[in-house]
Amino acid sequence: NTGTIRQAPLLMVSPGQVNFQVPSGTAAGEAVVNLSRGSQTIATGYLRVGSVAPALFSANGNGQGVALGTATMATSGTTIPLETFDSTQQAWVPAPIDLGADSIVTLTLYATGVRGRSSLDNVKLTIGGTPVAVTFAGPLGQLAGVDEIDAGPLPHSLSGRGPVPVVLTVDGKVSNSLTAQFK
Repeated sequence: NTGTIRQAPLLMVSPGQVNFQVPSGTAAGEAVVNLSRGSQTIATGYLRVGSVAPALFSANGNGQGVALGTATMATSGTTIPLETFDSTQQAWVPAPIDLGADSIVTLTLYATGVRGRSSLDNVKLTIGGTPVAVTFAGPLGQLAGVDEIDAGPLPHSLSGRGPVPVVLTVDGKVSNSLTAQFK
């Protein structure tokens, strides 16, 4: 919306989809996106740029279903995925998390649209409607557009709840709702 033209790094291109990273420093507001091959524009679109647009990654890659991440048992150092592939259903299903009486369990989730947050205090995570402390929210190493959310310890009140929604809120903007399961 300021008239600045920037090249956006391409992450993936297929016949029906183009994924790119919005360049750092792009002004908030309405932006025009031109897709070019050589010197020829082959498609034009519009998007709204904001400092944050939180979205949790799902195991199946479509932003729905089981949250992509891990649970770490602090006492043993064991890390387990939040998801497992069920070959009978041919689908990703939640891997149950055991919050045994003496367990201290932390969670790592993968997201995007978080690194522009105003402060860590403005990053909120609820699991089954229960607030869980967020200890880190920012870029995951050198992976373009991938953010990591570290949270915990998980409250023992989640034990036995079965599948519950996982929702991230950043600077008042709410992510997609995914699932984690507790035994």
